[in-house]
Amino acid sequence: MPNIEEIDLSCAIIDSIPQEIYEMQNLRRITFSKKQPFNYDEVFINLCKIKSLEYIDLSEQIIKHIPPEIAELKNLHTLILSDNRIKELPKELFSLPNLLTLEINDNKISEIPPEICNLKNLQIINLKKNPITKLPDEFGQLTNLLELSIGNEFSVFPECILDLKYLRILDLRDNKIKTIPNNLQFLTHLHTINLSSNKLNHFPKCILNLERLKVLLINENNIHKIPSEINKLQKLQVLNLASCNLKSIPKEIGSLVMLETLILSYNTLQELPDEICNIRSFQNLNLMNTGLKILPTYFWTIYFYHLNLIGTFINKEEIRKHAYFDCHWQF
Repeated sequence: MPNIEEIDLSCAIIDSIPQEIYEMQNLRRITFSKKQPFNYDEVFINLCKIKSLEYIDLSEQIIKHIPPEIAELKNLHTLILSDNRIKELPKELFSLPNLLTLEINDNKISEIPPEICNLKNLQIINLKKNPITKLPDEFGQLTNLLELSIGNEFSVFPECILDLKYLRILDLRDNKIKTIPNNLQFLTHLHTINLSSNKLNHFPKCILNLERLKVLLINENNIHKIPSEINKLQKLQVLNLASCNLKSIPKEIGSLVMLETLILSYNTLQELPDEICNIRSFQNLNLMNTGLKILPTYFWTIYFYHLNLIGTFINKEEIRKHAYFDCHWQF
């Protein structure tokens, strides 16, 4: 027992936490089952006695407080506290020198203290679904941050994000952001951007200069038009443009030779440009509820694994004629 390094109780049904766990001074990783009838605030305090801990998952446990004793966990690199009832972040949390991942989404946190900048090694942080409306300027000092998720109360793009030069994944979905600053183009390591379900009224052209971008999710914005310069995103693999009030797709989209997934559902499209058939990497195309009437001439030369034509006016017999045994088509 003393030499156990990992405990996973995520699938366990237990009446109480064995006290022996708190005496395991070699324990590095512990995960609990969801919403068990324990006092997890007390459990959290007791866990802080295990100074060897590197990974704690206490998500979905109705925790209300992060204990100040957390400062004792100097080896902790991952802390997952998603879906609890935490209202504030104690200063002791920011004294953890080796913390790499902090997931505190789905809580009741309304403010991020400026001391968060002390987490110099932080690489991943998830703040989604908290009543946070702004980030402190000091947030921009988290220069090792690679992944950031925030929302859903932001109405203005937080400028401090522009200082996160090594950011690779930016998730801003489900906010109320109307404009994206031009300087976003200087976050040249970005490969994934999620701007879905915001208040954008045009396509942010600064994104077109992000040459490493592989995933762009900008669905459910009123952007009306896709710029022809979309062809600059030569590494793009996934593009979601659903529910963007689009009337047409530029022919330049056919230059995205690495594109695998294109979602155009819930736009009003009469036709697709013939150039779209130049994309030989296509696997998934969603045209659901576009009202599409005709397809490009060489459309059926593309090997689609997933194809959704529900809510279009394409002849069903024609679709059946081109379907193959292992495809997942809906029409």
